[in-house]
Amino acid sequence: PNEPPENWSWVNGNQTEACMLAFIVRCYGVDIERAREARKTEIVKLYPFDSQVKRSGMLMKLPSGKYRLYTRGAAERILAECKTQFNEGKESPLDKTKVEEQMNAMSNTGLRTIGVSYRDFDDVKTDEEGKIVDPPNVQDRVLLTILGMKDPLREDSAESVRLCKGAGIIVRMVTGDHLNTAKYIARDCGILTNDDQIAMEGIKFRTMLEKDKEALVKMLP
Repeated sequence: PNEPPENWSWVNGNQTEACMLAFIVRCYGVDIERAREARKTEIVKLYPFDSQVKRSGMLMKLPSGKYRLYTRGAAERILAECKTQFNEGKESPLDKTKVEEQMNAMSNTGLRTIGVSYRDFDDVKTDEEGKIVDPPNVQDRVLLTILGMKDPLREDSAESVRLCKGAGIIVRMVTGDHLNTAKYIARDCGILTNDDQIAMEGIKFRTMLEKDKEALVKMLP
């Protein structure tokens, strides 16, 4: 929520994570404070958001002595690292094609898709001082969920774009969102206005030859 109630003292810090907490409170009636008090796991290390891999993480020590790494980030990146999914209280086979269809359905309506996964480890590597030196292996994770999150445009965004264009300024958008989400937002604020204009991922643009880039830039909105 944009303005959570005052008694939601736990809604602070990262807005994405705050919205995820608000979602489970509103839709599933989870008591966050009670859940935190009852938690018997220990937070061992936090991995801040890395824009290169588009994810962040939290390593926890479980009561059994094993470790669990939770990861949150761009849904397509998280899904690519998962082999199974958590469904109805247990791990089960993962149908990536079906999940990708659901992700595309969300991103095509302008929703940001966030993936959450985990992986358990018997042990983790530490240095001589007992500090964890490397993030655990990121492959073969268990998919927990895919969330669709709406990040509304500011009310004056479309008008600002219109005024810039009227003044002869070329407006282009660069974002870390999924390509479908970015195209929806670009249409919504008047940047992408017809099918002849091009929207593409940065990784593809960076691999192009310079002469091809120059030709392509002329076709961008």
